Amino acid sequence: KIAVETFPADELPPGWIKEIKTKKRGNMTRKDLFFTDPKSGYTFYSKLDALRYLKTDDISKCAIRPIKQGSDSIKVS
Repeated sequence: KIAVETFPADELPPGWIKEIKTKKRGNMTRKDLFFTDPKSGYTFYSKLDALRYLKTDDISKCAIRPIKQGSDSIKVS
């Protein structure tokens, strides 16, 4: 089971989305945090990587390569 909560991302430009994905398997619960750029469609695993991308506009500087999302996968609530 997966639940997704979306919020505007603090300390990032307007339009950036912060997602918290909660997964439950058996008696274990896991929460993952993601930051999505609405212009490029990249999803970053940390705010630090998102800020690094904004500063350099280069995804190779990120600690973990971001995920490229399709335009239909971004949902704001």
